[in-house]
Amino acid sequence: MALHHDTAISITSLHRVIQDPGLSLKMLHKAASERDEVAQEEFRTYVWEHLVAEQVVTADDIVAAISVEGYVGTQVVLGSVDGDDFFEFIVEDVLPQMNPFPQDRSVLILDNCAIHKSAALCEVIEAKGCILLFLP
Repeated sequence: MALHHDTAISITSLHRVIQDPGLSLKMLHKAASERDEVAQEEFRTYVWEHLVAEQVVTADDIVAAISVEGYVGTQVVLGSVDGDDFFEFIVEDVLPQMNPFPQDRSVLILDNCAIHKSAALCEVIEAKGCILLFLP
């Protein structure tokens, strides 16, 4: 009320306004959670459409590298990401932005997904002078 009508009302008046149409606290919580779910879905749709629109393709998967400053690179992949797609992404999009250790952007941290653990990928990263770490 205060925001929409620029009028302050007492707690008692607010309680009466809510109860008069038969609203309960449970009903208000449910409506708020449904609104939050809709907002979250709208956000997911917005992000997906903008990432895919940048690549001008319909995608099934997105690969991204993130640093403390933000995104280092993103790539949209048709279908599921496989070892070759991931290798290409790291070599073409991520490694050019990395530096030899101990400079900034010199450590690449990956989870323990099988496609991340190729010997060729490890060699390329280490040849650049970077350090490769895997999460447990």
